[in-house]
Amino acid sequence: MNMTVELLRNPNPLFAGVACIIAKGEPPEWLVQGLEHFSKDIGSNADVHPEFKITIERMQNAANVLLKWLPIFEHLPFGIQCPSDVAVVMDALPRVKKDLDRLTDLERIGRRPIVRREICAAVIVEACKIIHVMAEPRSVQLQQACKEYWRACGGEQIGETDEIENWRWPAERALANNYQWVRQILLAVQDEY
Repeated sequence: MNMTVELLRNPNPLFAGVACIIAKGEPPEWLVQGLEHFSKDIGSNADVHPEFKITIERMQNAANVLLKWLPIFEHLPFGIQCPSDVAVVMDALPRVKKDLDRLTDLERIGRRPIVRREICAAVIVEACKIIHVMAEPRSVQLQQACKEYWRACGGEQIGETDEIENWRWPAERALANNYQWVRQILLAVQDEY
């Protein structure tokens, strides 16, 4: 899948420091740009647009209708086979529905900061996987990068002492939830260079 990402050409220098932590030295320029790309939606001042919520709800409703009625194609009369495109949609639709459901977590009052922290950690985890092939959520360096990135994005202190250990759980969740879309965007930014 080809993806184009609009980049800012003068990223915030705070992201260069985070990129240095991730790269364990001088970072590639695309990494700084990639961090900047996600930053506006991660910080504490980020807010979900009402149109976004309405659109997600409409897509959830449509997915529910399709999940309920597409199986009719498996029982067509006269021995007619289910069209292959319908079979592909029936296979993929539960995963799409799960992703749509996760997007609604952004609207849950008690969950918004947690989801944003998980996405913050996902950006760091995916960047580490691109640069170093793997990411270890218990790594002090990875947790430090998460903390610094969160703060660079405008996120507020987490906990009374802002310990980096507060990032272990979001990093583990980011690995468990497989944020492939974050990786695809980072790779698209990398391709721009």
